[in-house]
Amino acid sequence: MTALPDPGSVVVAAIELLRIELPLVVPFAAAHGTESTRDVVLVRALGAEGHEGWGECPTLSQPTYTAEYTDGAWEVLQRDLVPAALSGRLGLPGGHPMASGAVELALLDLQLRRDGVGLVDAIGARAVPVPSRAVLGGRPSIDALVRGAADRLAGGHRALKIKIAPGWDLDPLRALRDAFPEVALSADANGSYGLDDLDTLRSIGELLGGGDGVHLEQPVAPDDLDASARVAAALATPISLDESIGSRADAEAALAMEAGRIINVKPARLGGIRAAVEVADLLSAVEATRHGASGFVGGMLETGVGRAASLAVGCHAALLGSAADLGPSSAYFDDDLTEPFVLDAEGCLVVPAGHGLGVTPRPDRLADTVVARLLLKP
Repeated sequence: MTALPDPGSVVVAAIELLRIELPLVVPFAAAHGTESTRDVVLVRALGAEGHEGWGECPTLSQPTYTAEYTDGAWEVLQRDLVPAALSGRLGLPGGHPMASGAVELALLDLQLRRDGVGLVDAIGARAVPVPSRAVLGGRPSIDALVRGAADRLAGGHRALKIKIAPGWDLDPLRALRDAFPEVALSADANGSYGLDDLDTLRSIGELLGGGDGVHLEQPVAPDDLDASARVAAALATPISLDESIGSRADAEAALAMEAGRIINVKPARLGGIRAAVEVADLLSAVEATRHGASGFVGGMLETGVGRAASLAVGCHAALLGSAADLGPSSAYFDDDLTEPFVLDAEGCLVVPAGHGLGVTPRPDRLADTVVARLLLKP
């Protein structure tokens, strides 16, 4: 088990909450809704010795992907989570993993910067470039989808994933397969199908095919692992799970039931860095005894703050070599909050060098994007 430092041990002078609004370059549409602007909360922890640390709560605008959403996170952070952290208590109130994880990340970043340690080193991982998979939301037309995919591939990506839902599945997948026959193609249904759709899911699997990292993500409702196991048994394409996995225990149950053999290790959804590393540690143990279990790191359309944290998790030994659902800054924003993340010549994202997250928001971008801020002290 990876031993991360205890973020509750750092002395905090104050914590600032900053709500920011950052337009997306392209509206991101999935089965659960569409996001046009990233309305998220940043957590800035100020240390007694002058250091600071940053975290991000990348909730969506409505409680569609999970029960969390930005208005609720803003409320629970200022009313419960931040006062608790300022009192030296860290907790995970039911239903608020993203908000709690943001506080944990800010305190951990503060502690690591104070101690002169990078987050990747603290995780016990190796800071290596992480392959980036382009994730495309729904588009107004199939032609627009193909053009978007072509742009992302021309920008350096080696793999694609598209968001699908009933009525937007077989035709767009066929178009992408015809246009890019050699590209690894995956799909994410965000739980929008049921067992009545099994024939369609089989056809989707046939279009996706196989190959390293190819998968169909979250085909059925998150709370129905039995149905997911039936889909997994019916398809040759591996099933990956996202919304179904809220903890290491959830991952253990899903693997035991053969509901999916690939886990989307998404720090925000799981409740923070520590919880994400626990799931990645599980995958390391499972791989030794259960052939085929694997994982990749996923994202939540984060700004550079959250992307740096997820990228560090992507360097965990259990996830190395798997394409991450994390893109360069330009895939999301005209101008990110931090220095931009870019793809290298191999289609990979490079972990920022430096202590803690290795990135901080730029004051000029904060000035342009902050719509509310609140400073809380012990």
